[in-house]
Amino acid sequence: MSNFLARFPISRRIAIVACLPLIGLIVLSGLMLNSNIQAYSKAGFLKELVASIDDLGELSQTLQVERGRSAGFIGSGSGTVPEALVAARTETDAEVAGFAVLVERIAGTGLAAELTGVGDQLQRIAAHRLGVDAGTMSAAENMAFYSGIIDSIIGAGFSAVEVASDPKIAAQMGAMMSLTEVKEYAGRESGLVAGALGAGELSPQGYVGFVGSVSKQDVLAHNFIASEPKAYQAKYRSLLDATSIAEVRSLRDRLTAASGDLAAAGLDPKQWFSVTTARIEALREIEKSVVADIAHDAEAIAAASLTGIVVTG
Repeated sequence: MSNFLARFPISRRIAIVACLPLIGLIVLSGLMLNSNIQAYSKAGFLKELVASIDDLGELSQTLQVERGRSAGFIGSGSGTVPEALVAARTETDAEVAGFAVLVERIAGTGLAAELTGVGDQLQRIAAHRLGVDAGTMSAAENMAFYSGIIDSIIGAGFSAVEVASDPKIAAQMGAMMSLTEVKEYAGRESGLVAGALGAGELSPQGYVGFVGSVSKQDVLAHNFIASEPKAYQAKYRSLLDATSIAEVRSLRDRLTAASGDLAAAGLDPKQWFSVTTARIEALREIEKSVVADIAHDAEAIAAASLTGIVVTG
């Protein structure tokens, strides 16, 4: 540096030295501006991911309801499709129609391939429904079909967590996926027992599936709370406790006390479906609350980045 300055007269050397801090400040400001622009762009991407997961959650919800209604219809042995199942299918169709828009919206995010696979599964719903209506679809086949689609949707949700650029947002999204799995196993529990009540018998294999679904819900609910930021844990724990879980546990206890014997348990099909469906719907409302909180935090990241752009720009 001294050799470089020696080439210039003293007056020019003084000017150069005086300008060095300013040059450094300009370079630093440029770097900060670039960093804030990148952070703002990533925040926008995070908000898009969160919105996409919410849309997938709504699709899963309608599929879960249709699965449960289909299970009840198959178990009843009736030849007439009930209005409740027709209504459930209509809601599913509306969500499936919006699925193509979702795929286009997140093209290039790394999730498109997985969602294309989900789309392929959704195209088989019409054929599955024909089998249900014709009485050629077993309860086990019905459960496997819908659960397979929902598992793929959940898999896409976990992939979204992996591409989230902010560690805190990624952790919150991962926690929400645990909640989504709680709701899925609650749906399997509901549909499995509803189908058995319609048929008048819960097979030993079905009872094992029932017990497994219950235990998985407990583990996943714990993971959901533990993975959330401490500021949200008490709120979500309270919401989980308000999901008719006491009523559901009461019915579960009667079934487990009877070792899966439906007659001995004395479960009423309408009460079972009503109570378990209310819990699933309450879990969906918690999902929406989680999405709103994540979106709020992502918005805060975007706002801070935008402020930085204004200040450094």
